[in-house]
Amino acid sequence: MTMREFREVIELHEAALRTLVTSGEPIERVWAARALGLRDAEDLGSIAKQEPSPGVRRHLIVVLLGAHELGAVSAMLTHDPDVRVRATACLQLAQMLRPEDDALVDLLVSRARLDEAPVRVAFATAITEQRSERVQSLLVELLDDAETDVRLAAVDAWLRVPNPELDVLIARLGREEDELIEQTILRVLLDRMGVGSTFERIAHLSERVVSRAIELAGDRPIPREAVQALSVRHPTLLLRRLRFERVELTLETWVDLCVHNGQWQFEFRLGDALRRARPDEIAPLRDRLVGLEAEIELRALEKMGKVPDDATIEDLIDGIYELDEDLEWIDGISLLPQLRRLTQSLD
Repeated sequence: MTMREFREVIELHEAALRTLVTSGEPIERVWAARALGLRDAEDLGSIAKQEPSPGVRRHLIVVLLGAHELGAVSAMLTHDPDVRVRATACLQLAQMLRPEDDALVDLLVSRARLDEAPVRVAFATAITEQRSERVQSLLVELLDDAETDVRLAAVDAWLRVPNPELDVLIARLGREEDELIEQTILRVLLDRMGVGSTFERIAHLSERVVSRAIELAGDRPIPREAVQALSVRHPTLLLRRLRFERVELTLETWVDLCVHNGQWQFEFRLGDALRRARPDEIAPLRDRLVGLEAEIELRALEKMGKVPDDATIEDLIDGIYELDEDLEWIDGISLLPQLRRLTQSLD
């Protein structure tokens, strides 16, 4: 008759337990081994070695460790034919690991390097904050593992220390192809380094990575220094996807973007900013506008300012055509608001 509860098994005599541990149902064999462990049986390692079911052997690992059978569990990590059993042994042993346990460090590091992906995942999953340099070095290797699950577990392990080296994760971003891992790293960088520092540090990476970071930043404003860094490598992305409503840009920042980038889209936006700026905001930046389209825009604004308030429509049109030939169409736009006001007054 099948035992329904552990308490029924623990009341059996040792002989009955030894029979049950080899001939019972899987759950009964686990309970019998656990009961023998509580009675300080010395042959639990042999029982585990002879157990045919991988599932039962996985449960027996906990029983063995409870009985301080570290050697038996180490043997299962090394020699068990089932990768799930080896992964469970690795997980349980790694949770016990201390930096001074040189022999156990040697075993776990070697098995994590040599064994299949589930063992490597188990190793990274179980590593605690107390880790040796060798363990930390192996985690760096696992960040570049061919298996996605291993890399994700390694990222999580890397972040479990109080002050992880985020440069390692930034380097990983440049090579990472999995979207979930990429998002995980970017979220961590944005939360721990802040929006500005994150964009400054990732500005050299691909458009895909920067675009993802912009999405994850949400409505958080991006500081001037980060905008400048992004404008050098990703100007089109910055204009198209950032749209600047999330960025608090001063007139000086717009000038910086134009000086360091030279894209016409930035200069067009600077023209807009100049129209809205006060004379005292423009004056200190006048020398920096030399050679930019913004210099032409400023000259057009000055020209517009010289038109008398009582000018007629014809006067304004003449004023537009009297502008220097190199002032192009953008200068006409500068005079159009005044022209529009005049036409409206005639309605």
